[in-house]
Amino acid sequence: MRSLLFAVLMLCPLVAEAADAGRVVEVWTRRAGKHAGFSRGRDGLSAVDLSRLPQEERTLVDAQLGETHKYRGVPLQAILEAAPPGAEPDLLLLHFRNGMLVPLPFRDAKAMARLDVFVALAVEAEAGGKKAFTSDFPPLRKKGAEDRDSRPIFFDGNKVVVKTRWLPATGLDGPDAFSPWAHVDRLDGVEYVKAAAWRKQFAVGDEATQKGLDVFLSRCAFCHGLRKVGADYGWDFVDPIPIASIRPAGALVLHARYREGDAPERGLMMPSIKEFSDADAKLLWKWLKVAGDVDLKPYEP
Repeated sequence: MRSLLFAVLMLCPLVAEAADAGRVVEVWTRRAGKHAGFSRGRDGLSAVDLSRLPQEERTLVDAQLGETHKYRGVPLQAILEAAPPGAEPDLLLLHFRNGMLVPLPFRDAKAMARLDVFVALAVEAEAGGKKAFTSDFPPLRKKGAEDRDSRPIFFDGNKVVVKTRWLPATGLDGPDAFSPWAHVDRLDGVEYVKAAAWRKQFAVGDEATQKGLDVFLSRCAFCHGLRKVGADYGWDFVDPIPIASIRPAGALVLHARYREGDAPERGLMMPSIKEFSDADAKLLWKWLKVAGDVDLKPYEP
């Protein structure tokens, strides 16, 4: 009875009031089949009120800010325990307000420990000569942005804190490597999927063509979707215009690699991906060319 009461307290009404934005995170399992638009077919939808979970205070290195702060909030694991998946899902898709999508192999204990994902609801700040926790997170101040940042990053309600810019999907680390963690804002949703089934949706063409899918999933899928499946921070790669029809492989290299490091701050949106090679561009373009001519497969876990 006690555990049942705890579960009820954790799961608030499914439609959160605007005042609770950032305090409530929706959790669901992706439904089998095709789903139009970015609405994402949802099964077992729950809304976890983070403020009702046991709070922790932690002094953490925040890889996104490149700073150390004292935060109050909950570990990501506490959210998963409040709305657990079934036996099959083995991949989390973290959905952020700005449309970013970050995958996490949540059953990989070593990878999750390396990231140590913490969802902060407050940060310690000094005011009037005293330190106190505030839910008013300052926006991310990007180097060289000044007042030119066309897409500032705000954390109204919560802020995801990770101690490394590394991500299993990219395998990259270091201050100059591309990292989706640098661009996420408020966490709004947690989606459970089966990794193989998620990938298979995008598996168009033959085996050689699908090598470009590896490039997409490790470099592009955090920001871009395909036929409105996936992320929607950046433009869709097929809908309404197939990118491969208007940009050759060489243009993809110029767009993704050869740009200033502060490109997003200067209004150019796309960050520099220095690891993106000519070979990557050719593989990606070949896959995009096929993907622009065929429909995606349904999600079949």
